[in-house]
Amino acid sequence: MTLATRGGNQSWSGLVKRFSSDRCDWLFVLVGDGRRWFIPASAVEGGSSLLLGGPKYAAYEVESGRPLTTAIAA
Repeated sequence: MTLATRGGNQSWSGLVKRFSSDRCDWLFVLVGDGRRWFIPASAVEGGSSLLLGGPKYAAYEVESGRPLTTAIAA
């Protein structure tokens, strides 16, 4: 999972904004299969990416929700 922003619009200055626990208290993650994590920002060790599904953040996984569905354009 990527935690950094790298632009997204035409006025991007080239500055990569990395995750910092100074800017938030919690990180909520929802993935396509419905799994969810609610992680204290101070426990996040990555500044630009995060690997979920292993033992490192297992304690912060919360009850799964419904899987996300794909919208189909008509």
